[in-house]
Amino acid sequence: MSLKTVDGLKVNVVSKKITEYLNSRQLKRDEIVKYRLLTGVKNTDKDKTDGEVLYPSSVSIPLTEQIIDDNGLVTIGAIKSVDNNGNVTFRKHFVYPTKNDGTFSLRGSSAADIETYEVLELISLNKNSPFRDPAVTPLFERVDTLAEANARSGKRKALKDCYDAIQRWNYSEMQQVAVGFGMPTTLELGELKDRLETLAEANPTAFWNVIDSEEHRVKGIIFLAKEAGILAFNAVENHWFLPENGETVAELQRAEGADPTAQFAKILMTGAKGEALKQTIEKLITAKNRPTKK
Repeated sequence: MSLKTVDGLKVNVVSKKITEYLNSRQLKRDEIVKYRLLTGVKNTDKDKTDGEVLYPSSVSIPLTEQIIDDNGLVTIGAIKSVDNNGNVTFRKHFVYPTKNDGTFSLRGSSAADIETYEVLELISLNKNSPFRDPAVTPLFERVDTLAEANARSGKRKALKDCYDAIQRWNYSEMQQVAVGFGMPTTLELGELKDRLETLAEANPTAFWNVIDSEEHRVKGIIFLAKEAGILAFNAVENHWFLPENGETVAELQRAEGADPTAQFAKILMTGAKGEALKQTIEKLITAKNRPTKK
């Protein structure tokens, strides 16, 4: 650790916990660390790329702050000078972020950067500092280049998986998924497919987690069957039945706040005759949606 201390001054007097934290992540001579400003604002100029974020051309980061240590608040900083009266002047770090992503870097080959790095890793302006004062609004965050690259790669793979799944679905299967997202079931095939793909693009991982859920699909089947008049729920007798002949297909247990659709879905997923009943309902939905010959 290279944070300088001055006899008689309570500056950079930190606990063993902080010292060990800094020692465990020392900036190596050939290492470059990257940070990203959190002060970007979306560009509202219609002629610019959609979603472009603008960053200030320069930012001055004070290299002194109080952070939370084991015994309360302590003052840390990069000391520039101390006068004869013991007054401390701290350095500032002037940042010139890249235009595209608001990042700036520090290098292990620079002695000044090493001290700056240790302060930036600790101060409350750093969103990632484990010692930050939560009352302070963060100004920047450390960039984990490998983790972000892996996240982007994972997002692309998840999106491809979502596209492949949507491509395999027939119209009825698309409807079963779509109703769980609150989409109208009357959409034409092309529009329904487009809406599902748009939803997947917004958050591929979340979309995949939902469509990979058997409960989501089964609830969709129940909704479509109910909408088509194939199934109905009798709240008084607390059962699902076939309106065509009045046959009861599922008796539900009464429970305060219970969701009859979720209860029926569980029966279809785990009941002894659940799978056969689900397939029957799906066949009835398909037959109902089949165009009649003129």
